[in-house]
Amino acid sequence: MLENIFYFFNFTYIEYFVSLGNGLVIAKFKNARILIQLFIGIYMLVYLGIISRENMQIVEVFYYISIGVFEDAVIHYLTAY
Repeated sequence: MLENIFYFFNFTYIEYFVSLGNGLVIAKFKNARILIQLFIGIYMLVYLGIISRENMQIVEVFYYISIGVFEDAVIHYLTAY
């Protein structure tokens, strides 16, 4: 069913913290945005950058778009946009 478990883990983790952040904002938690940026930033730095060695630079986005491939850097920047 799942050919690449990475995408399932990736989007589950990010969506969990985005949902948590929305809940904290609704609950008027003062530092909700900073907390969620910290969790997602640590995930992107440690897991994607160091462990998986994914290249998330903006140059890679334009490269992958130009060759018609939908890779991690494209997903990251489209989500951030």
